[in-house]
Amino acid sequence: MTTQVEEAQDLYNQLKPQAIRAARNYVMNRTPARLQDEMAHIIDSDIPPVDPPTVLDAPFISQAGAGALSTLNCTLGNWNGEPTARVYQWRVAGVVVGTNNPAYTVQAADVGKLAVCNMVATNGVGSSAPVASNTITVG
Repeated sequence: MTTQVEEAQDLYNQLKPQAIRAARNYVMNRTPARLQDEMAHIIDSDIPPVDPPTVLDAPFISQAGAGALSTLNCTLGNWNGEPTARVYQWRVAGVVVGTNNPAYTVQAADVGKLAVCNMVATNGVGSSAPVASNTITVG
């Protein structure tokens, strides 16, 4: 059973990001146009995200080298919602082969198979759905 103080705290935590955004809009509407870019940079760095991250551009795999012991690298991609952490999961031929690292060292058995990097981004509000990178044939 929650107390009234806990309920009030929960309500405050839900409304705080909206209040911050309303204050930001108030300030920006009163800032001269020539200063708005600079002011937005200052203000926006203090505004917490309201929603979990969502992907704008999916992560992208590239391969450094060829064959066994080469490296697959997974870029971050571009996200809304200011991710503070990311979790990676590598799959080769549909089998999980590596987790929580943006790089994967190719094994001899991986050569010629399809590889993909799945990523989940997290911020203070929550986590994204898993997002798959491009698929490449391991060379």
